[in-house]
Amino acid sequence: MRTRSMHHAIWKAMGLMAAIVAVAAGWSGAGAATGSFAPIAADSAAADTTRVPQPPPAPAPAPAPAPADTTRPAPAPADTTQPAPPPAPADTTKMLAPPPAPAPAPAPPAAPAMTKSQRRAAERQARREAKQAKREAKRAKKPAKPAVPDDPLAQWKVGRSWVSVRGGYAKSTEKTSPDGNLGFGLGYSRFVYRHVAVGLYGHGDLLGKFGAAAEIEYPITAELTYHLQWKTALRPYIGGGGGAFLHKYFRTGADDSHWHGGWYLVGGANTPISEHSVLGLDARLEAITGDPGQHNPIFDSERRQIDHYSVKLSYSRVF
Repeated sequence: MRTRSMHHAIWKAMGLMAAIVAVAAGWSGAGAATGSFAPIAADSAAADTTRVPQPPPAPAPAPAPAPADTTRPAPAPADTTQPAPPPAPADTTKMLAPPPAPAPAPAPPAAPAMTKSQRRAAERQARREAKQAKREAKRAKKPAKPAVPDDPLAQWKVGRSWVSVRGGYAKSTEKTSPDGNLGFGLGYSRFVYRHVAVGLYGHGDLLGKFGAAAEIEYPITAELTYHLQWKTALRPYIGGGGGAFLHKYFRTGADDSHWHGGWYLVGGANTPISEHSVLGLDARLEAITGDPGQHNPIFDSERRQIDHYSVKLSYSRVF
């Protein structure tokens, strides 16, 4: 009987110890899940694919804002009934002083007194300048001449004037006359019609020489020429004229000079070389009244008609 009681007490004590161990194991398992051994438990849970994953815990709610403090009074509004104070007036007692004026430039030294010769020179210069100013004013008043177009016949237009200089060969056809020599001339002509020009010319011809003795002639004539206005580089002309011929024997031992009347035929050609310049060739055949009673020891007597001719190069300036 006693033995049975002891066995019963032992089994009862063992049951109590098992219960205590079970409770202790449960507490230790909960502490291990939340303690430093949580990663190992998590790894074990991850390895166990038979379990359903649990959702993450919900975030903690934000704390509610603190209620406004209604115990303190609101600030008083600004007083808009009173006007703003006016700005302080500017202090005019402290005005800036103006900058000092610059010093005047020194006066130039007085010009020295002019002498009488200097005053006369200055007066002459002033008169020249005044005349030049008048000429310039007259030129400004005159209308500008229209530009001359590139017309090949511009120099032969009606109203054009030619001033000509000539030089070349001159000779007498008398049997006892020497070889020909030089001749020169100067003249003026003007186109009065489309093809017709009138002119006045003076020449000096050395008809020939025997040693120091010379036969000289000075024709002063008027002429009328007809110009063929071909549209080419060369424009020929023909014409005639007449006038007075001063015939002179010089250094012959019986020097004499007398006037003869005569006429001549003229022909030649001209070509323009610029807008106001013409180059030409002029040839003349002159018939002069002679004096058979005139006798010269070197050049012999004259016939009733003396024939002279000349061929000269001509340069004309056109206006």
